[in-house]
Amino acid sequence: MAQITISAVAIAAAALILVPVFTFTRGSVAAAGDPIGMPNCVTSCGDVEVPYPFGIGANTSCYLPGFNLTCDNNTSSSPRLLLDADGTLQVLQMEEAFSLGLLKAQHSGGVKIDLDAHGNGNGTFSSWLGKGGPYTLTNRVNELILIGCNMQATVKRGNISVASCTSLCDGYPMWRNFVF
Repeated sequence: MAQITISAVAIAAAALILVPVFTFTRGSVAAAGDPIGMPNCVTSCGDVEVPYPFGIGANTSCYLPGFNLTCDNNTSSSPRLLLDADGTLQVLQMEEAFSLGLLKAQHSGGVKIDLDAHGNGNGTFSSWLGKGGPYTLTNRVNELILIGCNMQATVKRGNISVASCTSLCDGYPMWRNFVF
């Protein structure tokens, strides 16, 4: 039997919290009025303040390895602080909690999944985190949104499923071949 490929798109990871794999040390978070970054370094983008060890731009003395961010000023609205170079992961907020650095970020865009004749397929939306980098998804406050019919999305950490979402629409034939 010939294999049939059907394209489907899942909208995934609408909002997530990233936990950089480091802890703040005493004095690494500035008190009110103190500088939050290294001298002569940009420390904000739009409404988001960027504390050290994070930094913006090409000056490598402004941030630790893996903590470089991009400020996208090429938008019609306010500047966007980006974690990844391709602009799919926007940093909305940065804070310290429980001695951990927390980033609240939003992933925009879909995940292209090529399905075989049996409706099975794989797609990855976590590639923007990078392997071996300083970030990991937190165990809480993540959202997974799946749009489409007769689809299932599963988030795995290694071989363990940590979240799943299923959409069944057999009663609605108009949605069967819907592609975003």
